Order: sequence, then C-alpha cells, then structure tokens
Amino acid sequence: MQSISKTNLTAHFLVFCIFFSYLLLTRFLIQSKNFSFIESLTKPRFDTLEYRKVADYGYSAAVTVVESKVVYSGNVVWFPLYPIILKGLGIIPVFSLDVKTFLLSLVLTLLFCLLLYSLVSSKFGRSKGLLSVVGILAFPTSFYLLIGFPYSLLLTLVLLYLNLLRNGRTSLARIVSMAVSLAYPSGLFLAVIPVTRNFLARKSISEFIKRSSVDAAFFVSPVVFLFLYYYIKFGDFWIFFKVQASGFGRSFSGPFNFLKLIPDALGTKESNRPEVLMLVFLVLNALLFTSKKFGVEFILYSLSVIALSLSTGTLTSVYRHYVILFPLAIWFAVSNRSLTVKLAYIIISILLLNWYLVFYISGNLV
Repeated sequence: MQSISKTNLTAHFLVFCIFFSYLLLTRFLIQSKNFSFIESLTKPRFDTLEYRKVADYGYSAAVTVVESKVVYSGNVVWFPLYPIILKGLGIIPVFSLDVKTFLLSLVLTLLFCLLLYSLVSSKFGRSKGLLSVVGILAFPTSFYLLIGFPYSLLLTLVLLYLNLLRNGRTSLARIVSMAVSLAYPSGLFLAVIPVTRNFLARKSISEFIKRSSVDAAFFVSPVVFLFLYYYIKFGDFWIFFKVQASGFGRSFSGPFNFLKLIPDALGTKESNRPEVLMLVFLVLNALLFTSKKFGVEFILYSLSVIALSLSTGTLTSVYRHYVILFPLAIWFAVSNRSLTVKLAYIIISILLLNWYLVFYISGNLV
C-alpha cells in the first residue's frame, strides 16, 4: 500500500513538472518571439494549414512534367476526418479558427489521457494508469497533440476502440475503427491488434480467418472508398502514393528502405538531428521498458508503425510520427524498473520535449 501511494505521489509530481515545463518554455518563447500566449500555442503551421485547405476547398491534385520528369502534387495525402471536423468548427460563431482548433486539440488530448488511464488502470491499477498518462505527456513530441495536427484525434479514437473492445462492445468498436482509418494513414495498423488477438484465441484456422477478415475489412474499407473517390475525381486510384513520392520523397519501397537513410542519419545536417535523437530515444525506451505484460499485440503494432516510418525512404517529419506509439507510455507505466530509473527517464524525456518545442517554434521542424 505504501509503494502504491509513493508511486501515485511521484506520478502527480511528474505531471506537474511536465506542465510547468510547458509554461516556462512558453514564457521564454513569448519573450524571444514577441508572440502572445495564445499565438504561441495556436499559430497554424505545416500540416495544419493543409488540413484547413482540404476543409475549405476540398481535394485537389495535378500532374506536371518538369525536365522530362512526371511530378504529382496535391493535398490528397491528408486524410478527410480531421478536415471534416475543422469544417464543422468553422460554423461555430465564436473565437477564431486558430483558437477553436487549439481548444479541439486540448479537449481531444484530455479525452485521450482519460481513455488511456481507463485502459491501463482497469488491468494494473490507478497508479499505473496515472503513470501511463505521465509517459505520454512527457514524450518528446507530445506537444503535437495540442497544435492542430490530427494526432490527438487519432489517439482518442484508438483508445476509444480499445476500451470498447475491453468492455465487449465489438460491433461499436468496429464502427470506431472505420473512423480511425480516415483520421490518419497509420490508423490502418491498429488492425494488427485485433488480428493478433484473434490468432492467439483461435480455436481453428477457419475461425481465425473469418474473424480477422471482418475486423480488417472495417479498417481497410474506408480507405478503399477514399481511394475510389480519388480515382473518380482524378483518374488515379494510387494518387496518394504518387504525391507522397513526388512531393515528399516517400517511396514506401520496402522494409529495408531505411538502409539508404544511414548516411543521412550519420551526417552533420542540423535538420537530421530531430530524427536521429528520436530513434535513439526509442531504442532507450525499448531497452528499458518493452514488455509482453500488456499483450504481444501492442509490440507488433508498435513495430509495424516504426517499420512504416523507416520504409518511407526519407527522414523528413518521421520524428513526430512516433507520438502515436501510445504502448511506449503503457510499458513505461507497468515496467518493474525502479522509481529512480523511471524518474530519470522522464527528466530526459522532458528535456527532449523542450528541445523539440524550441525547434518547432523557431521554424526548424516540419
């Protein structure tokens, strides 16, 4: 009982440290950049602007020839659920869209943390549930949950899906899985979890195939319909991948595509530092905390997300993609490592969080 109380106290203290860190850094940024408090949190950048364009003007794509090379461009790489929500926010006649987008991200992040706490505490107790929230909030790129990117939406839907499965609401969970797929491309990989569970609980191969086919269909069908829409509008079912390759250098050409990134990763370019630091941090996390205690399906899900990132053939923007690896926070929480090790890990994570946030505000992160 005493150890649980100590863990709870430490977790509450760490939550305070994380948000105190946010506030100190925000104050520094206001002084150095002359931003208002709201502007420092709500100023739209990068993908946020693209999602707004989809919300305002719909999807567009073009094919041009530049120096005998076919170039594909457009906004088809940004999936539709978040723009639909932004479109709905625009109807509300209070606050600017910047503020409304920030408030949406704040509410979704809160919901995600509550759902994460519910999932973990139901199996491991309240102190572990609270520590899992600490783990995700202290993650080096957790600020992306609050700045108008769809990560908070994706994670809220993912944790809602998992909590519905936990409570035996399979039919409703499958409906939520369709929303997961339309929130962000990586949402498709959540299908690894029910498929793995079906395999482990199988009574026969035919039963496994039947159940897994249904689960996978709910994840995949929304994306198939989206690509069919692209085909009808632009005449190309695979335009998503072609724009990714032409506009962002993402080739998705195989699991060993990351080998060509090694020279870039070992180089001295400042723009590569966020990517290399994140990979080092992930290795540190894996060595310290990865466990089958919460389920092997979460290990497979995390590996599939990392494999997708490394298979793109580019280091650009990969570092922020790992914020969706919520199992890292769970493994941190349920690990048998000492409180001292966990505290040291969180301090390192918070320092990296501040470093990434400074880079982001200064415009050096994309």
